[in-house]
Amino acid sequence: MGKNENNQNSCYNFWKNGSNPKGLWHHTTMDSYKPVETKWESVLNLDDWVWKGSRPLPCARDPLSNNGTRVTRALLSLLRGGANAIHLREFDLL
Repeated sequence: MGKNENNQNSCYNFWKNGSNPKGLWHHTTMDSYKPVETKWESVLNLDDWVWKGSRPLPCARDPLSNNGTRVTRALLSLLRGGANAIHLREFDLL
């Protein structure tokens, strides 16, 4: 499996294939993840970007985290095309 980010009962996955050579960021619930055929929902198509990773926003800095009990945002590290400068983008997980 690719890079995962768990958000309570959710799972995020970065995936590349022939149709999406730069990748897709998918989301599924943990209940859907358990069966053989996982039902993924694409949340971000990276056609113009190169994926460099993601990390959750610390709960202590997130006003929507319900007193630190859930992750609601992630910071995505992306490169535009083949450039060297990394762009940070905040992504809402709700």
